[in-house]
Amino acid sequence: MIGWLKTLLTENLALKAISLALAFAAWAVLARDTTTLILITVPIEFGRVPAGTILSADPTEVQLLLRGPRSILRGTRREEIHLPILQNPRIGDWSPVGYADLPMDMTVALTPQLVEAPAGVTVLQVHPAQTRISLTRPETAAPPAQN
Repeated sequence: MIGWLKTLLTENLALKAISLALAFAAWAVLARDTTTLILITVPIEFGRVPAGTILSADPTEVQLLLRGPRSILRGTRREEIHLPILQNPRIGDWSPVGYADLPMDMTVALTPQLVEAPAGVTVLQVHPAQTRISLTRPETAAPPAQN
């Protein structure tokens, strides 16, 4: 029995070495970090609303399709991904909106370029692709009294 085992291990040693090298090369190619896709829901960040205004929006959350290395995406939390709208240099600063300009309704396109994601992660799609925003005055002033 020992002779049979010795023959099995030592016969065709060069072919066994080549097979082992090929198996290692295949493992190295397949085991490296593969790219994956995930779908994650994140809130739209409206930032600082101009003083004396009420902001309402529909929707307030979006779904993002992300692509990146599995090792990064597996540990990504929704708090690490941001979709800022107000004071976003890619959209513009709303701080010049004055009290006389209200009420104001607008639709903002939500593109993958607006999303701030971890390094190595690509945003492929934002759904829905727009949000409707309304800025209004608070209705706290009472009408003047009639005599």
